[in-house]
Amino acid sequence: MSDTTMKTQAALIFDGVPEVALEEIRIRINKALGKRGYPEFELGSGASDSFVLFRNPQFHATIAIHKTPLGLRGQERAAASPVVREKEADFAQIAQTGPAHILICVGEGPEPLSFDQPAPVETKIKLEVLLTLIRLVMRQARPVAAHLCTSDMFYTADDLDAAFSGGFPPSILVHPVETTKQTGPDGDERPGLILYQSEHLIGKTLVLEGVPASVPLDMSLSLADTIIRQHMKGTLPLADGDTLSETVGMELYVRHAEPDAAFPGGRIVASFWPSAPDGGAMPGEPFPNHPGYAAVPATPGSDTSSGETGDGTWVPPSPGSSYAPDGSSKRRSSGWMILVGIGLFLWIGLPLLNIPKAVLEATFSEGLNNEPASRELPQNN
Repeated sequence: MSDTTMKTQAALIFDGVPEVALEEIRIRINKALGKRGYPEFELGSGASDSFVLFRNPQFHATIAIHKTPLGLRGQERAAASPVVREKEADFAQIAQTGPAHILICVGEGPEPLSFDQPAPVETKIKLEVLLTLIRLVMRQARPVAAHLCTSDMFYTADDLDAAFSGGFPPSILVHPVETTKQTGPDGDERPGLILYQSEHLIGKTLVLEGVPASVPLDMSLSLADTIIRQHMKGTLPLADGDTLSETVGMELYVRHAEPDAAFPGGRIVASFWPSAPDGGAMPGEPFPNHPGYAAVPATPGSDTSSGETGDGTWVPPSPGSSYAPDGSSKRRSSGWMILVGIGLFLWIGLPLLNIPKAVLEATFSEGLNNEPASRELPQNN
């Protein structure tokens, strides 16, 4: 488990000044909090048409409407992400020219700033509150884009809709980074994909290794998302030495890498190669968390580049009981891998089934999202 912290904050960017009924949001968030057994919010001081503080003895949330562009200060890494660059939206341009944005911040204690160090609150709880507030704001005013400090990534509104459609979304926490190519045991040079921040969900950082060059980035991301979701549900242990396989012929070989400076919590490597690449250390470097925004009332020209202090630690879901707890090497096979295998082989180019590609793509997409409808507060299992 990584001891790093994250900012449970988000910025929603609009093409005009949004109209948001903040009191209605408090009523709805309190219904969601009550269902989960969390203390409800009361209204803090300093409320206005553009700022509100929701507070209880354990944690707080602020919503601030700013009639200024968000800007790119502190979002350079998000704008440079290859995932972001593949999207049609020009997030850098949107951040710098969008005339208004809303900052949503969730933190420990009853106030954003306190003389006393507040008691820690599980990051899971703060994430649930943050996601629910994002959804409630989006019901009233739809943004053109969003930046989440949790993953330090930009998203479109459609991206967020898709993420929220299937329970707790790993994509709002994980920051994917492509690695340089490595030479595998078969002599092929292939890149990999590091899913930074995934240690908060599965205990160690997930790495896809030896990804065939013909597999597009979005398919690699779908594979990683599926692996994380299934592990969180307890149906995929990812034990050291496991082989994930299906009848379609795809296999992934799991091994655990020891902690190092770049990955202090260690790594879970899901490799397309049956053994580790020859020579050299696995690519990767430390991932500093986004510093967050200041949870302050909206004022013209206000600086939102700094953030609150103090964050809790994510506790991974307990493993499921459907597999051996001793971590012994086993060949794992489950139905979800069929869909993953079909989706990957569409691009790898192996002859598989005489079915139109569009049909398989639709089946694969639906399979990844085949989870219960999300509740007001997203579940993490």
